[in-house]
Amino acid sequence: MLDPAASLNQALDTIDALLQMKVLAIPNDPSGSASDGDRYIVATGIGAWVGKDGQPALCCRPRQLAIFPRKSSPE
Repeated sequence: MLDPAASLNQALDTIDALLQMKVLAIPNDPSGSASDGDRYIVATGIGAWVGKDGQPALCCRPRQLAIFPRKSSPE
């Protein structure tokens, strides 16, 4: 069963990460030493970040790094 409190906490953490965006670095791939709450902007994505260029990433233990996709512009 899904825990509503856990889902709410995850949503609030995501909102907090996006509203208070302080980026530590602009790396090409995920850092193995990232701490919970660390924020990055993907440079030229390699490894797990292939195709994620320019997107913000948040370290969320135990989920590792979450990528927030950019909205595509309408054509």
